Amino acid sequence: MNHIIKQIESLRDQPLKDNLDKVIENASTPVKENDYPDLIKEFTAFYTKQLSGQVFPALIKISIPDKEKSGDVVINTECQRVVIIGDLHSDLNALSSILKKLALSSYDYFSKAIFLFCGDYTDRGRRPLATLRLLYALRTYLGERCILLKGNHEIIKYSCGLLRPGFSPADTAELMNRVLSPEVNNLYASYLDRLPYIVSLNHSGTRFLICHGGIPRHDYSEVYTEEKFIEYFLPANDHSKEGIMLSQMLWGDPGDASSSFRGQEIRFEFSKAEFIEFMDRNGYDIMIRGHQPVDNGVMYCYNNRLISFFSTGGHDNSDTHYPDDVQSPAFIVIKEGGEIVLEKVFDKTVK
Repeated sequence: MNHIIKQIESLRDQPLKDNLDKVIENASTPVKENDYPDLIKEFTAFYTKQLSGQVFPALIKISIPDKEKSGDVVINTECQRVVIIGDLHSDLNALSSILKKLALSSYDYFSKAIFLFCGDYTDRGRRPLATLRLLYALRTYLGERCILLKGNHEIIKYSCGLLRPGFSPADTAELMNRVLSPEVNNLYASYLDRLPYIVSLNHSGTRFLICHGGIPRHDYSEVYTEEKFIEYFLPANDHSKEGIMLSQMLWGDPGDASSSFRGQEIRFEFSKAEFIEFMDRNGYDIMIRGHQPVDNGVMYCYNNRLISFFSTGGHDNSDTHYPDDVQSPAFIVIKEGGEIVLEKVFDKTVK
């Protein structure tokens, strides 16, 4: 096993698409027991750098203006496309396939696009550590152009020397408690605590709300404003109204059980009317979210203003936990002019 963070840093001045196979091969190398000390060093280096000297807003606002309209502050005027990837759940095959597919495109995604992941990076699938290693390499290479959002499988605290997840099953945390050091696991929990919850994207005049789950419950819905959460710095206070509202945005699903929207269950459903009211009140056109396995990878609902998608799955995919539930996993590319393109993870060509 080679130190993947050092490897990717050595490639900073080279096109990633030309070196992607080497990086994926490194991430794919099975981690043996005698590799754990090196893995601890690798993860420690990544977390330490990510946690140093930064503020961590709960909401990241991005604007990609067209020629006629200038919206919010532009983080990179050269980035005209946004790649959005859904739940991976320890599926290295899916992540590798997406990156390889993008590398084959005539458009240089690795130098000209924003990569946005919607959470749930580990658990359930076959290769959690390898998936994290490849994600961390991508984040190191792309910097701010790679945004890792928080999902409900990133709700993990650290206490008394152990990672303590707020969900079940939690096989990755159990693995880390067995094979990694308390110090690096403490850093991991601190890193997860600071992952953003929401991206507000204005692309060519279309306003997208991108998160893991969905809208907050009715009694916390009015807590939400963009201005508040741009300046709400993480880690969140779990017992504050803001912290509770952010947590709720990791758990909701579209559905008919509106009573759960007003109940106490952790996972709940929100109706079309509740969704439209929230979106209109906050000026959003479309929500893109993961969290929910979708048979063909993508599902539109609520007047096509809500897009659910899932990026792990596939009958012939040995890494996935969802070979039957998600027969054709997908990811999304928002192209010039705000065009939404749905891509199948295991198709060999990119549209």
